Amino acid sequence: MSRRTFEEKVKYNAENTSLSEFSAGYYWAVTLYKRYSKGNASEKRLINDIFTDARQHYYKASEELKRADSDIAIYNAKQKVDYNKGMLCGMRDAAQARKNGWK
Repeated sequence: MSRRTFEEKVKYNAENTSLSEFSAGYYWAVTLYKRYSKGNASEKRLINDIFTDARQHYYKASEELKRADSDIAIYNAKQKVDYNKGMLCGMRDAAQARKNGWK
């Protein structure tokens, strides 16, 4: 079984942003990561803050999911976890693709 390329992952997640919180976070992170190098100092700071917040929100939402005591709380926490996990995965994949020459 072959692994998906970065572009295949981006295309898949772009097509599924309305269906999946993970896909929405993934695509948003890749878009931000690509814009980072072209941004001025304030834009770079903003993007960096967004990624820092995604990391913090992922861990906070994971803790909320563990403590959730109703179906609604579980659903909301899972949505947050999925979105922020998508952000972190998109950021990781974009960084790796940039390191490998955006293949």
